[in-house]
Amino acid sequence: MPTLRLLKIGKADADDIMPTNGRVRRAHNSLRKVQKIYPNAIMEIIEELGQTTTGKAEAVEAKRVRTARNNGVDLPLNKEKRRSYKANSKPRGKKCT
Repeated sequence: MPTLRLLKIGKADADDIMPTNGRVRRAHNSLRKVQKIYPNAIMEIIEELGQTTTGKAEAVEAKRVRTARNNGVDLPLNKEKRRSYKANSKPRGKKCT
């Protein structure tokens, strides 16, 4: 079995479903882009947040990215420029639980 490697963490609107294949549009497009570099890449939904705001979803995403980076995961395809996504940074404003 091949070794699995985390490449990207992202958020997507679960209500934006593609009519052709039933997948979440943003996740599908992100996977297609990743597979150009890593052809065997797969996508996995880790957590469904239900009805929430973009700010809260971004706070959860930033926390996951920070945790992964603090644990030494490279995340080569995450390119967020905001400080809240950087390793060893403390979030500002919104709190995620």
